[in-house]
Amino acid sequence: MRRALQERARIEAQIKAAEVVARMRAEEELKQQREKE
Repeated sequence: MRRALQERARIEAQIKAAEVVARMRAEEELKQQREKE
């Protein structure tokens, strides 16, 4: 049981990290688009 909780916590941490990376990438793309205009 505890092992399942640890597994879920690790997966949630990975998802959160992926969301942060995706947000940073999106902001970077927006910045580049603004510079082109």
